[in-house]
Amino acid sequence: MRPRALLPLLLLTVLGVAALGACGSDSDSPGATTEPVVVKVTISGGEITTSPSDDVEVALGQDVSLEITSDVADEVHVHSSPEQEHEFTAGSTTLDLGSFSVPGQVDVEAHDLDADLVTLVLE
Repeated sequence: MRPRALLPLLLLTVLGVAALGACGSDSDSPGATTEPVVVKVTISGGEITTSPSDDVEVALGQDVSLEITSDVADEVHVHSSPEQEHEFTAGSTTLDLGSFSVPGQVDVEAHDLDADLVTLVLE
């Protein structure tokens, strides 16, 4: 084959490889997640139970929600930057804290109970 005849074949090969590479996305990469972290908090008789645990690992950019079941109304303080405050009533409440972009630890506490609910470990 002549060199000029190989040029279209080479061009098609390069374009095909480029097109296959564009099929992937960031969501296919290991560790990437779109599922929010849901922390379940139960407050009853002044006792606090948190699930999954007291320290919860959260990926940067991942949304966090608190599902609170409580026998009293209170206010949640989220010691992030900027800080957040969310009121909840007795009964069941879901609080969306959004996502976080700075690594570190964020303490979440019940204000009136003066008690820690959970520590978010942002990685």
